[in-house]
Amino acid sequence: FHPCGVLWCGSVVGLFFGGPCLALVYLGVGVLLLHYRAGRPPAVAGLLASAGRAAMSCYLLPSLTATFIFYHWGLGLFGSFSYATRTAMVPVIFIGIAILAHLWLSRFRFGPMEWLWRTVTYLKPQPMARRADAAGE
Repeated sequence: FHPCGVLWCGSVVGLFFGGPCLALVYLGVGVLLLHYRAGRPPAVAGLLASAGRAAMSCYLLPSLTATFIFYHWGLGLFGSFSYATRTAMVPVIFIGIAILAHLWLSRFRFGPMEWLWRTVTYLKPQPMARRADAAGE
């Protein structure tokens, strides 16, 4: 029996280490973005820019992905992975979603949820496809 009792579990360890690690990731990405000179930004900045342009879609898609992996309506793998494996899945899912957003936005003006939001806001369907003359947008 550990002196901390129930508090000593994977979630507490994750919270203890997760916050500082996430702060270091934010700091590292910020430094990368500040260091690129005039011209083409590094690939990381392009992926983050795409994720930012489709922010609502990129916010909802990890939840949909995780529920598909773990819940009964999807793969039903709840309890099948160790804490370390679940932790390693987080950046993999984020990078996959950022790449997906980049590919999506190379063909379309908005992410799917951003399109829906704009359509509801303006009460008329918004043009989704990129026009040839607006490709440099």
